[in-house]
Amino acid sequence: NLARTIKKYCPEAKYLGLTATASSRVHKDIKAEFNIDDENIKTLISFDRKELTFIVKKCPSNEKLLHAKQIVEDFQKESKFLSIEGDEGKAGIVFTPHVNWDFGCYGLFKAFDKTYPGKVDFYSGEVPRIKINGIKQPIMPEKEYDDYKIKVQRNFRKNKFPLLISTKAFGMGIDKPNINLTIH
Repeated sequence: NLARTIKKYCPEAKYLGLTATASSRVHKDIKAEFNIDDENIKTLISFDRKELTFIVKKCPSNEKLLHAKQIVEDFQKESKFLSIEGDEGKAGIVFTPHVNWDFGCYGLFKAFDKTYPGKVDFYSGEVPRIKINGIKQPIMPEKEYDDYKIKVQRNFRKNKFPLLISTKAFGMGIDKPNINLTIH
C-alpha cells in the first residue's frame, strides 16, 4: 500500500528507496508496485566480498568451545590478534545464542578468560545468572550491570581488550574498523 498512499497524498513527491540486500524477486515487486523503469533501479553488479573469509565448522554441541578456542588460537598465530595495544591490532567478537544455558555468553567468557586472562570481556542485554546452592542468581545487581555494560562498550571501542563474548544484544550497529574475526 506504500506506493498507492504516496501517490494519493503526495503525487508530486520524489522518493528514494534503498536496500543493501534485495533479491531479484524483491526488485521485481518494487518495480511493479512503484511503476519504476529499469533505468531507475541501481544495483551492485556483484555482492562478492573478497576481503571476507567464511569458515563453517559442523561440530557436536560438546565440542563447540574447543572449536571456538581453536579458531581464536589460529587467528592469533596468524595475526598477533591478542596483542592489541591502543589503536593497533585486531579485535574479534564471539556471538552466543544465549546469556545463560549451554554455550551462553557468561559461561563462554569464563572459559576464554581462563585461557586469555585480561584479553576478553563479555556483554549481554540482561544480567547473567549463575547457580548458587542450586538456585540461579544474578551475578550482580541490575543497576551495577547497566554501568558495567557501558564500561565494556567503551573499553572495547578503545581497544582495552581484543575479544568480546556477546549475545546479539551487542551486534547491531557496531562501528569498529579493527574487528577482523567474528564467530557465531
